[in-house]
Amino acid sequence: MIFSTDPEEIADWLRTDRLAAALSRYAPGTAPSDEYLAGKLAAAIRDLEVRLHVFLEPVEVLPSGATADEIEALDGARFVREPGYDIPLNFFRDAKWGFTVLRHPPVIEIHSVKFTYPTTTDTVLAVPDDWVRCDLSFGHLQLVPTGAASIGAAPFAFFGGGLWRGGNVPQMMQVRYRSGIEDVETAYPDVVDILGQMTALSVMDDLLLPGSGSQSIDGMSQSFSADMKVHRERIDQRINRLRDTLIGVRGMVFG
Repeated sequence: MIFSTDPEEIADWLRTDRLAAALSRYAPGTAPSDEYLAGKLAAAIRDLEVRLHVFLEPVEVLPSGATADEIEALDGARFVREPGYDIPLNFFRDAKWGFTVLRHPPVIEIHSVKFTYPTTTDTVLAVPDDWVRCDLSFGHLQLVPTGAASIGAAPFAFFGGGLWRGGNVPQMMQVRYRSGIEDVETAYPDVVDILGQMTALSVMDDLLLPGSGSQSIDGMSQSFSADMKVHRERIDQRINRLRDTLIGVRGMVFG
């Protein structure tokens, strides 16, 4: 419902006791339009995605070099582009198994992993699907050769020879995957609750007219400011806890 395209449906959900009580106390007689409330929710969704570094709905992640045909095949689905991933000298050594942290966790599905080396023929190695290992929750990708195409087989010759003479190969690995949260309303009801609070707070920010007259108006303005500060602090705390749950540790040290 938070991703509904019907402003009336969104507004009906937002006109909860929480928003009604706030309007009754601080802006009696105010009746925001359906379109206005829908726009406020859309802005809150975008704000929360930025602060969490997580998409709240499934999003297709494509390499920056994705073709127009690939984008057209998405049939209007939401997508983002990202650059490829650099390949270091020890990519398959030191027990790393090609360890790569994808930029947009959590991951729903890995579509493909390809290595592209920029030459006159644009050499491409498509990694077999059964090589791909990924901790979907945190976007930790590794490649474990299996079956006939194992370590030392022809595909790994792609990484030998003179390929490494120039050091790390920039943006060589291209990953196509789906990121975000499926059915966030069921999986994370706390996200929906936070969005309701953020939207209500944003509405009140727009409606606040600073008091400049009588003492009673000034007093109400000061009370309003204090209340909003407390609400913002509580929302910030909830977002921080939610970020820890969704993407886990946000720093790593490699020996």
